[in-house]
Amino acid sequence: VVSTQSTGEGVETSEKPTPGAGKKELNIIKGPINMKGQWEDYYLEIIGLIGVFVYALNFYTGKAINNRLANAWFDHHKKLLSEAFCIVGDDGVSKEISDGILVKESENKFVVWCTGRMGCEGIKIEIKLLRRQDLISLISQLFKPQSDTITITTYMAPEDMDSVVLAIMPKKGLKRLQQEVQDLAHFATERKIESYDLPSTLGLLVEFTEVANELLTTPVCRTITENIDVFDSIH
Repeated sequence: VVSTQSTGEGVETSEKPTPGAGKKELNIIKGPINMKGQWEDYYLEIIGLIGVFVYALNFYTGKAINNRLANAWFDHHKKLLSEAFCIVGDDGVSKEISDGILVKESENKFVVWCTGRMGCEGIKIEIKLLRRQDLISLISQLFKPQSDTITITTYMAPEDMDSVVLAIMPKKGLKRLQQEVQDLAHFATERKIESYDLPSTLGLLVEFTEVANELLTTPVCRTITENIDVFDSIH
């Protein structure tokens, strides 16, 4: 760049450096673009998609199996429960009396409420199934097997029955239960199970012998003996 400047004596000229002078120009070379990837380049994404699909498929399948098992149990025992209680399957929420409802608390836990019997306020039947909808839980079953369980809690009318302390369960867990449960630790002592026509694999903790004689009737002992393979405990 040449600039001129006029003065009294003449004309002066000067040269200014051009911006970017002396710098090398950037040459951009056009090359082919490979738009075709190989399957090996996306194996992590493929594995992730397969995992999500398997987990989702197991969730809906396991949920359906648990629903079918719980409803099948309820349908099979509804007649037996109806013979003992006026209301079987109350939802416990609505003000009006409901009947025949199996309450679903989670994908693997269901509850049946029954009431309407002299001397008994009601019973709560908890059907706790395996977490079949959870794939991780199913895998853990391979290392630590578990079973579906049904827990029946009976609420007696306080004015019709005094409090009693009694427990029946396999002998291998009897001592541990007595140490962990306060009423058994303070009031119950171990009795001979053979006196009540029950399997020798079971143990009996009771406060008074008269309590065991009154509660462990022949039909009760026969029911426990016939179902010993699925019996867990009574407390």
